Order: sequence, then structure tokens, then C-alpha cells
Amino acid sequence: MRFASRTHFARPISLASLALLASAFSSGCSADGGGSSVSGGNGGSGNSGGSGGTSGAGAFGGTGGLLVDAGGSGGGTQQPGVPETCEEAIRQKSYIGCEYWPTVTSNGKLNAIFEFAVVAANPTKSTADVIVRRGGNQVAQQSIPPGGIVTIKLPWVSALRQDQGRSSVQVAQGAYHVESSVPITLYQFNPLEFRMGATNSSSNDASLLLPTTALGTDYYAMTYPTLHLAFRHWSGNPTTWLDDPGFIAITATEDGTEVTVTSTAHTRSGSGVGALSPGQTGTYQLNRGDVLQLVSGLMPAQETPLPGRPCGTQLVDIDGTTAVMCPSPPEYDLTGSRIQANKRISVIAGHDCTFIPYSRWACDHIEESMFPTETLGQDLIVTAPQSVRHITTEPGRPDNMFVRVMSAADGNTIDFDPPVNPSVTLNAGQWIEIGPVTQDFRVRSGDRVMVAQFMVGEDFQGSSAGAGDPALSVAIPVEQYRVEYTFLAPATFTYNYVNVIAKPGAQITLNGSLIDSSRFSPVGSTGYSVARLQVPGGAHAMKGDDNFGIVVYGYAPYTSYMYPGGLNLEKVEIIPR
Repeated sequence: MRFASRTHFARPISLASLALLASAFSSGCSADGGGSSVSGGNGGSGNSGGSGGTSGAGAFGGTGGLLVDAGGSGGGTQQPGVPETCEEAIRQKSYIGCEYWPTVTSNGKLNAIFEFAVVAANPTKSTADVIVRRGGNQVAQQSIPPGGIVTIKLPWVSALRQDQGRSSVQVAQGAYHVESSVPITLYQFNPLEFRMGATNSSSNDASLLLPTTALGTDYYAMTYPTLHLAFRHWSGNPTTWLDDPGFIAITATEDGTEVTVTSTAHTRSGSGVGALSPGQTGTYQLNRGDVLQLVSGLMPAQETPLPGRPCGTQLVDIDGTTAVMCPSPPEYDLTGSRIQANKRISVIAGHDCTFIPYSRWACDHIEESMFPTETLGQDLIVTAPQSVRHITTEPGRPDNMFVRVMSAADGNTIDFDPPVNPSVTLNAGQWIEIGPVTQDFRVRSGDRVMVAQFMVGEDFQGSSAGAGDPALSVAIPVEQYRVEYTFLAPATFTYNYVNVIAKPGAQITLNGSLIDSSRFSPVGSTGYSVARLQVPGGAHAMKGDDNFGIVVYGYAPYTSYMYPGGLNLEKVEIIPR
């Protein structure tokens, strides 16, 4: 197995996503109506070699204790169970809360028949009364019984979806505001459906939303560079270049919020929003519910290979039309950009539609909530998804992925076990990319680090794959593992999975059934193991006798989704190494 890493200092259009999560569930109601730096070069992309129980669509298991470890051992300290009141949720600081800010993000290729939505789950013993507003106006209201799930469809915010062209934009009252009478979990889907009738959306993803009380004032962005794509016809017709951007969407939760963004990339200008260059800082004034969305810049309309990374080509039409896919240099990648504010903000980063890797079809919308810097840890376990080509023949076999590892502190030495990459020392905002890799591994660092994993395009897996496409998930620090989770899986996807990351011998149940120890495989010599479990669509509950982590994902033809299954969001105290 060979690996390649890139160090950065500083589709047929398809779907990737979890937006479906919601279509599997009850239909709910619908409403009509200090800076970082960038420098340095690139490497080649390289090559690599090569079920759980069921649950009703509206029911969770009971509540139980959760553990929070701020020391990196994963052992944890006993904490109260799932919060039953908003006051308890404020004290506990996790992905469960009473107030959220769903935000539409750039997905400009999407057919207008598809819908934006949020899905809310109620893990408490009381009915949740949920109200959704935008700009102070109520747009939806729903009651969720204990253990229940509802889907709430919401109108698109056109300026943020970018259906009239891609540009940076600031939208007054652009976000939705969700309030609940008791703690809930909330996911947003962009869009909700991956198929309506005979029409595929071809560009989905979803985000695990963080409650207001767990948000912060300091973040780093993890995304992918501008997609530089053209179509060249054999007849000599002019080649037309397309540039789909990465994005950072920032939502203010209070009036008088001042946001500064130190960009690692060229950004596009827009109405009232100037363009930034790499290393440049922009300052923006936002009020409660306002959204600032910055998108990465346009590249020159020409084939521009990078050292060791030629432009790829693919015949896409029987009349001789060829797609040309060129790598984007780091100055068109918003990864490592730093976002700071004087009041709490929500940050979602992702891409309008990207190939992963850059030379393989198909493109997909990707997005995920960024974790506040103070919640980032020093210890992470990265696990590959189930191989889509071997779902029936080799359950548990890992698949290809790309992984980005970014430092959130200067002079941060980062090690890998197994050694998928040499030890590296990075400054704040600097990052490396590892992949393609099928190996599970541990990331340990001397200071805070952020890790994201990316699922690959279906064509990267070969003609026998039959499913999959790009998706993005932020890895959960071991320090933020829990002993209890509720999570959702979309019934409309062909395959759904949960990766369970735990210490050997851990007693973990899925929907009340103990997971057999034979399902777990060791992650190198780390003292952790992973089980890749297929699950049906619907709601699921997991409990353990010690901290563990989960990642949820799934596949369908030319589509995938992936998201962190839940986490605590405590401030992590750094232990020098």
C-alpha cells in the first residue's frame, strides 16, 4: 500500500449526502412562503492498495450517563445523562441543545424541485415544542413526542444557495432560528431528497448542527479547493472552464457581532463583500441571524497542471466531448482560514460541488459544521468507511478516503499510528492531506489539531462500485467521546453504516443489543478498535460502559453522506507532550 501526502503551509453531477436522512422520517410540517499563513508546495496524489440492530423510525432507547474526558485518555469523568431541560443542556455543552441556527449554503447546480430541510430528534422524556423563525417571523412549528423525529421543510435562501451564480455575499437575516422547549438534536439537509420521481438531485449533503450554547468565537475552516473543470469537444469548439467554489458560511447569533476572517485563498467579491487574497484579513459587521458566505476564487481559464499532478481527462459523451480536470493550487483553497468574532458564531464550511480526488467523477455538494477551536483536542481516531465494492462479500473491509490534518497552534508536532504519514510539525492553519488511504489510524499531537475525512467519488472506486461519491465529516476528538448517542440514518439510501470506535472489551449496545466483540478490528497499536456496522434507515440509540465515538455514513448510486454521530463540546485542556 502506497500513500501520498501534500503539505500546505499557510459529474455527471452527483450527490453526496445525508440530506435524505429526513425523507426517511416523518414528514413534519413545511413552510412556503491571530491570522494563519500559507506557503509551500504540493505533492502527488498517489495510490493505495486496493449489522447492527433495527429501530423504529420514531423511537430511541432510554437515557444514560455520558462521560467527558479533557485529558486525552478517553477514560472520562462521570457526568449527568442526556439533558432533560434547556438549563441542563447549557451546563453540559454537547451536540444536544435548545437553540440552533440552520443556514443554507452554496449548492448552485441543484434543480429547484428539491427542498432544504432540518430534521429534529427528541431524546428526552418530555414533548418538545419547536418553533422555526427567520428574521423574527415564524415559518414553522412542530411538536415532537419523546423519542420522536420530525422533518421540517424550509424555503431556500436563494442568495446563499447561489443559484444565480457564485459570489461572496452577506445576507441580512439569512439564517433560520430554531428554538425548542426541551433539548433536541438537529441536522440540516441541503437538499432533503436525493431523488424526486425520475429526477436525481445529484448534489446533496447534510450537517450536524451545534446548539448556540456550544458555539464559540474562534474557528478554523476545513474544505476543498475550487474545482477547475472544462469540457473540450473534438470538433475544436472553444473549451469552457467552470469553477465551482469552496465556501465558509458564518452566522451571527447576536446583534453587534464583528467577524474577522484571515483567508488562505483568493475569494470572489460580491455585493457589499470585497475579494480577499491569501493572507489578507477582512472585517465584517453582522447582526443576529445575518450570514456571511465567502467563496473561493476563480482560476485562470486554462489547463494549469501542478508539479506531479497533471490535469486529468475523461470522455463524457459519445460525440467526443472530453472533460478536463485540473488540480487547484493552495491559493484557491480556504482550508486553514481563521474565523474570529467578538460574540458566538456558527461556522459551516464545505464546497458547492467538488470531485475527490480532483480528477475523478462525480462532483458533490459537501458541508459540515466546524468545531470551535477550544473544543479541538490532541487525540483522534480516523476510521475508513466500509468498502462499497465489498459490502456483501467482505463486511468490515475499509474503503478509500482522503484525510486532512490541520494544526490549530504553532509548533505543533503531529504523529500517526500506524505511520500513514511521517511525523510533521505545523503552525496554526497549516495542514497536510493524506490519501488515498484505506487504513484506520490515530492522530496524536502536542496541541490542538483538527482532522477531516473525505469520501471519494464513485468513479474512483471503479466500475464495480455502483455507489458512493464525495462527502465530508469532521473527526471527533477522543477527548469529546460520549457513552451515549442517538443518531439518524436515511431509509432512502441503499446502504447505511455506523463506525464504532472503542477500546477493546468495551460493552456497547446498538438499539439494546450488545455488539459482538468479533465485529471489532484493532486500529494499529493504539489500544482502540473499530466496528463497521450496517444499519437500517431510521433512528438508532447506542450506549456503552466507557467513552466511544461514532461516525455515520451511507451510499447510493453516485451519492454518499457522512457526519460525526455526536460529541461533547467542552473546552479541552491541553496536556503538553
